[in-house]
Amino acid sequence: MTNPHQKITPAEAAKLLGKAESTLARERSRGTGCPYLKINGKVRYLRADVEAYLAQHTTRHTIGGRSHD
Repeated sequence: MTNPHQKITPAEAAKLLGKAESTLARERSRGTGCPYLKINGKVRYLRADVEAYLAQHTTRHTIGGRSHD
């Protein structure tokens, strides 16, 4: 079981989110994207924030009002 309070690097977050690190950096500079922390000048993401962001930004296509995976 993973620790939801675990701090992960931008590279690890990018892998989980399926995005490039440069995309995460661009989102941070624009004030969009996944929440992050800056600790002693280093960017870190909380695993729980990354997982919540994924859950909120997951789209399921529906046909006739029913969800299909």
